[in-house]
Amino acid sequence: ERIHLEALKNEDVDTLASVSEQISTLSKASAIQVLDILRRKNARAYVYVLQKVLASRGEYSGPLSGTLDATTIRAFNAVCSALNAACSPAIVLSAMSRLSSSSPTG
Repeated sequence: ERIHLEALKNEDVDTLASVSEQISTLSKASAIQVLDILRRKNARAYVYVLQKVLASRGEYSGPLSGTLDATTIRAFNAVCSALNAACSPAIVLSAMSRLSSSSPTG
């Protein structure tokens, strides 16, 4: 709940970075639950977290802005293609978190 409140108070990049950092400390199940709520309550924070995860895996090279732009969409679609699935951001984030303990090259 603390994360949701922070995400709602401001949408500047510092707040988005703080929200993303807090989510990264949660268990996978809790993080996905928080992200699902963010998706409905603060789309910009949700996209920022998605960009951050994609960037940490080398899949996204654009700015961490929370803006759903063409670069973000291409990175998201590339991960979906790699997973051979039509997928939601929750599926991508879940798959990326499973991979987080391995190197980006496998």
